[in-house]
Amino acid sequence: MIACLTVLLMAGCTYRSTRDLKSCRYYFQALTFSGMDAGQTHWNLDLAVVNPNKHPITLTKVHFTLMHDADTLMTGWNPSKKEFEVGDSEIVRTNLDLPNSVWKRLPTSIWSQTDAQFLITTDAYLDTWIGQIKVPNAVRETIHVNMPEQMAKYRDILFQKMFSR
Repeated sequence: MIACLTVLLMAGCTYRSTRDLKSCRYYFQALTFSGMDAGQTHWNLDLAVVNPNKHPITLTKVHFTLMHDADTLMTGWNPSKKEFEVGDSEIVRTNLDLPNSVWKRLPTSIWSQTDAQFLITTDAYLDTWIGQIKVPNAVRETIHVNMPEQMAKYRDILFQKMFSR
């Protein structure tokens, strides 16, 4: 009888803790070109994260996917940890490295589009006071990229590398 009562009390505490867990909010902020090397281009993906909970949480990693139409251009992980205090909100920057071969898979018409559309999805992995949690599709958003503008940045960096030697 005492063992049953103990289990029920523990279950009630766990239920209450789980019930108190509020979903963090995730917002896409920007995807910007940041550089290149011989094999890949480098991009920054900025996500805003808001912790509405009464306890701190830690974002342990983010799994991201970048798609154009039905083609998955890349997937990857950002393993950096970030702690969010009670009511905290911050921008988390993820670095994406896209192999140059990815760009060859895109239709040639995309390079002149000022509103090229890509789908970005992220799964967030959290450490909370009730344990580890995976949040699938924390962000699932169509992003708009001005491809001529991004290519101009790419050309500028390429020229700087060529003439700085």
